[in-house]
Amino acid sequence: MADICLIYSSTDFSLVEELVKILRQRWTVWWDDDATGRFQEVIPSEIKKAACVLPIWSAAARSSNRVYSELEIAEKAGAVLIPARIEECEAPDYHAEWSTVDLIGWDGEADHPGLRQLQRKISKVVAPKSPPERTTLLADNLLRLPVLFHSTSTYETRLDPFEAVELLTLFGTGATAPKDETRCQTVLVSAYDLVDRNYPRGKDKKELRKLRNRIREFSKRGGFVMVDSGNYEAVRLDDKTWCRSDFSEALSSIPHNWVLSFDYSEPTSHEPPQRSMYSSAAKIIEQSKLDQKLTSAPIIPIVHSPKAKSGYGHDLQDLPKVVKQIAEELQPPMIAVPERELGPGIFECATTLGSIRKELQTLPFYQPIHVLGTGNPVSIVIYTAAGADSFDGLEWCRYVVDAKARTLHHTQHFDFFEYQALMADSKITQDAIRSTGDEDIGISGKVGLHNLDFYANFLNGLRIHTDDGKLEVFAERVLGEEKVSQSKTKIPGLFR
Repeated sequence: MADICLIYSSTDFSLVEELVKILRQRWTVWWDDDATGRFQEVIPSEIKKAACVLPIWSAAARSSNRVYSELEIAEKAGAVLIPARIEECEAPDYHAEWSTVDLIGWDGEADHPGLRQLQRKISKVVAPKSPPERTTLLADNLLRLPVLFHSTSTYETRLDPFEAVELLTLFGTGATAPKDETRCQTVLVSAYDLVDRNYPRGKDKKELRKLRNRIREFSKRGGFVMVDSGNYEAVRLDDKTWCRSDFSEALSSIPHNWVLSFDYSEPTSHEPPQRSMYSSAAKIIEQSKLDQKLTSAPIIPIVHSPKAKSGYGHDLQDLPKVVKQIAEELQPPMIAVPERELGPGIFECATTLGSIRKELQTLPFYQPIHVLGTGNPVSIVIYTAAGADSFDGLEWCRYVVDAKARTLHHTQHFDFFEYQALMADSKITQDAIRSTGDEDIGISGKVGLHNLDFYANFLNGLRIHTDDGKLEVFAERVLGEEKVSQSKTKIPGLFR
């Protein structure tokens, strides 16, 4: 007896085959490609035994006598029907009243909202037999996980936002790593740096136009743009006037793929535990839905931890359940948590991430986790092992990386690592290091390109070892055996 039986037109075989591969990660699935013997006997038998039946609607299915015949068998057997539509078409006669999942445009991507809805509906009929497999590709296969979004900001960086996006654009067109490995360049731009009121003078407004145009060029060349709420800069600059209308202006000014929510950052822990958990989740869901009205791009909700009652650190007890509740309700492509609120040290942060991942693994779909505010290679490796999938950080434009030791240093120490940049995989980086006179892009630009070359190679290695189940081997290269041993002692099961 299968958990799921599919009814479809043979014209749609290729797409249904991809669907079967994904569903089989969690359930037992029967479709006619598994049939042996007489179809007239085998198919009706499997339909009657299945826990639920998935009719796949398409124009071809509407005109298929076999589809109608199998639907009739399913209805007479009292099967639970969960139809899915893969083309713009009406359901076959007498089936319009059934709630239908929309898979139009689905091309195999794991984060498609229709696929997630389908998995959720199936799980209400028959529980998944295993946790969801880790997703490797997101956003129409543009992003390969784990991924790092290169942050930009006007606050305490060596590169202003225009320079940062310009380097990312330049590096993206000159990198020599295979496109299939690098996927596309990524950037996280702050909404705070995109609004007119923060550029009061005429000269400043020219800089704003340059930045917006550079982001458009970056996007046009295939770059992936995520926009932050701007609250990071507003808090640090003590700008109490920053609001959602500013955020809306920023979103309307540039193309973007994803948007981090205008985050609700003051959850309370002074209510009874259950009430506090649900009220925090409800508030974040409400805020995310408000943000969704500002853009057609997916909203990435941010889940903050409440301050501990003692006044030190954060209350993390309910965080995993809050994250799960939000993921279940919104089904976002990612859900974000700030690193600084996960614990006082890297082991505590990784332990919290592990608890969140464990809770999310009870969902019928894989929910990627984004960690806000870390681009440190050591942290990225540990957090990936703990269950995180995506990161953003300003490290690449604040420090210089020792590519050999995978450590961060003050940019004035670039002299020690210039020889590494001369051996970079990217010819753009090599040429920049050798530039002199009018061609010289300055030390900040050279450091930025050197760092981008490092992160491209670092992420490729991280992805390959993660996919192959050999993350511990990669961790030993980055951290060393002693630190990996410490991590495994402090966080049991980290590299399993």
